Amino acid sequence: AHVFLGEIAFQQGNCAAALGHYARAGDRVRSRPDWLLHQATCLLDTGDRAAAAALFEALPEAEGDARFAAGVALGRAGAHLEAARFFRSARL
Repeated sequence: AHVFLGEIAFQQGNCAAALGHYARAGDRVRSRPDWLLHQATCLLDTGDRAAAAALFEALPEAEGDARFAAGVALGRAGAHLEAARFFRSARL
């Protein structure tokens, strides 16, 4: 249930609440690229760039759309070199 509560909080723009729910959901978040992307985006938005980057790296190479979205999130955070790497991998 926590992963769904995290998704609701994410959609409402409440990253603090979303991160709490994602943490309680544990590894279940990793079962879907969109959930992983949302958790990493919230980490990035709350200033934990290192943790966000680690989650973005966990996105499967085959998930081009999710990797592209990771690049967009990193670009918005000013991490342009990291973003470019995700854009390149999204083209595969």
